[in-house]
Parts: sequence; structure tokens; C-alpha cells
Amino acid sequence: MVSATPRVAWAAGFAITAQGAAATGKSSAFTAQADDPSALYYNPAGIARLPGTALLVGSSVILPHTDYQPVAGRTAREEPRAFLVPHLYLIHSLPNGLTAGLGVFTPFGLSTDWPEDWDGRFQVTHVSIQTLTANPAMAWKPLRWLAVGAGASASYVKIEQRRALNLAVFGPATPEGAVSLEGNAFGLGWNAGLLVTPSDLWSVGVSLRSRIHAEVKDGHADFTVPGSVPPIFTDGSFRTELDLPPSIRAGLLVRPLPVWNVEVDAAWTGWSTIDRLNIEFSNGLQPERTDFLWSDSMTYSIGTEYRGSSVRARAGYTYDATPIPDGTISPLLPDGNRQWIAVGLGAERERWVVDGAYQLALFERTKDNAIGDRFSSTAPAIDARANGRYRTRAHVFGISMGYRF
Repeated sequence: MVSATPRVAWAAGFAITAQGAAATGKSSAFTAQADDPSALYYNPAGIARLPGTALLVGSSVILPHTDYQPVAGRTAREEPRAFLVPHLYLIHSLPNGLTAGLGVFTPFGLSTDWPEDWDGRFQVTHVSIQTLTANPAMAWKPLRWLAVGAGASASYVKIEQRRALNLAVFGPATPEGAVSLEGNAFGLGWNAGLLVTPSDLWSVGVSLRSRIHAEVKDGHADFTVPGSVPPIFTDGSFRTELDLPPSIRAGLLVRPLPVWNVEVDAAWTGWSTIDRLNIEFSNGLQPERTDFLWSDSMTYSIGTEYRGSSVRARAGYTYDATPIPDGTISPLLPDGNRQWIAVGLGAERERWVVDGAYQLALFERTKDNAIGDRFSSTAPAIDARANGRYRTRAHVFGISMGYRF
């Protein structure tokens, strides 16, 4: 299956799991807890246990940064940037054990910005993905200890990419050019969840999200080249396809004390949908094909929460295995096995709840392959592979505010 999505990822995969501050404070170990409206993302069955009408709104702010240390050459740093990832959830109880809900969130995204003159400029100077998903769902609680839920999702995806063009084939003195790609896509999918709570001491949750297929049918390609180059790089449209990966999450929660819980989650993500990228241009240029060959991968999280009469304290840890093999690692995706550390605090009143969270991610990866070599040249001498060590850190700040009507 072809996919354009890898062009705009910045880490081990590109899923964003910080979709509610309470869950973020537990490092997203929330599948078996799922006790606020953000359950619409983590496990839709959980909303069946929430009474009345409730609204949860908030956002995460993500601050990623990557340093590049080459084998030989100049070091480089990504441009500073911040990303706002909002979320909104609304749930309403209905008769006969039913609950309806609507979630609006950003499940995939982030971007990369490299200097215009860095070693890997012919591979990438900027990539960006922006997604927005609307996810209506219904949940049903047929028994005291059992809840099920399911929903549909509609996703809007905006993709941008910029890179330099090595035009030395037209003469050693030919200045470099540039190309910018921009396109939009829509896709449909579904999600479902199960929550089993045999007693107040423990619970088990499972949730699934489907693959979402979308097509960029009329993207725009903008070429900037010097006048001495033959007129083959004309602006026009392009076409490609993308698959947002499916996922399965499972969690086990135990309560050693009534005010204290511990949860362990495992998540499988079907990153093998990220196989190759085909871009078909309308201006007569040869199609571009890039192989990614990602593998399915696992993520493991543990989180804990202490809940007093009006204050909540949380902490968590996640190990996220990279799906990208050594042979296809590139500066578009300078990722590695991620480790996340999370903490969170919350305050609750009769109708209001406010939660805050912080996560730190650290990972690095060494690129030592031929990716980018097709952009190299001998006159002038340019090694466009950008081989070296990529070190990344990311700070995530989250806040959510909830109100029960």
C-alpha cells in the first residue's frame, strides 16, 4: 500500500496520543480507566459509565527539537517550533444504558524544519502534516460490569513538503532550485472498544481503530529553478495516496487502594501500511517512488493515579519501539526507540475538573545508508545522504478543562 504520510513525520511513527491531560499525565495508560470524555479517543466503551452530559476541551503544546551531527561536514539544528494540538469531547447519556458522544481531535501530525543550506536539503527542508478527525460514537452498558462502544471517523489531512533541487546535471555552475508540494486528503474509518469491570478493584479495556485510506487527487507542485534550466520543471498538480495505520490498545487497571490505581497498557500499530511513496506529476515529469518498508510495532505504557477528595496526582512511563528499519531511515523521519516520562496534576470541584500534564521524550538514531545518494553530485562535490547521528527531544504540555451539566 502506498503512503504519503511518512513525508511529514518527525518521530517513531507519527501518532499523537496526548488527547486528554488526565491520560497524558499517565503516559496514555488509560484504556482500562477511560473515565472522562476523552475515552472517545482511548476507549469509546468508557463513556457508557459517565452520567449526564459532560464537555471536555483542551490542548497539548508539543515542542520537538532535533540536532544533526554528521560523519563529516557541518552540524545542523531544526528550527524552533511549537505545535498546538486541540481536543474537544462531548458526551450525553440516553435511556436504556446508551451514551452518545462526539470527539474532535488530531490523531496524527507534527513536522520537520531544517535549514535551507544543510547537508540533507535535497531530501527535505520542511515537511508538515495536519490532521483533524471528527469521531461520533455510541456506547452501551448492558450489564453493570460490561460496556461496549463503537463509532465512525472522518479525517482531513493537509500535507506540505519543501526540498532543494540539485541541478548540477545542467552544468556545474547551475544554481540550486527548489520544489514545494502541498495537498489535501479526506478519509473515513471506524473505532470500537470493550470495557470489563468485574469489581471496583480491577478492570480490562480493549480498543481498536481502523486503517484510514485517503487520496491526494489534486495536490499542487511549485518549482523554483533558474532561467538557464530547460523548461521541464513546470508548476502543476500531483497525485498520491496515504494510509493512516490501524491500531489495537489493551489495558489492565488495578486499584491497590480505593484512591490509587495502576494501569499497564500495550498498543499495536500497523505501521506496515507505510510501505512506499508514489508521486505522479501532471507536468510530464517521471513519477517519484520512495520505499519506506515500515514494520508493525508495539508500545508499552505504565501509569498511576492518586485521587484525593479534590486533587489528583499522576505519573507514567512509555517505551515506544520504532517501526523504521536501518535501511530506510532518513532525515524526513530521524526517529528511534522512544522513551516517554510523564507527570500530571488535576483539581476537581462539584461540576468542574481541570487537569494538567507534562511529557518528555528522548531518542536518537544513526543514519548510515544510501538514502539521498541519488541527489549527490561530483561537480560540484555534494554528498546528499546526510548520514550521521540525529538526537531528538520533545516536550509536551497538556491542559484539559471539563464541565458536567
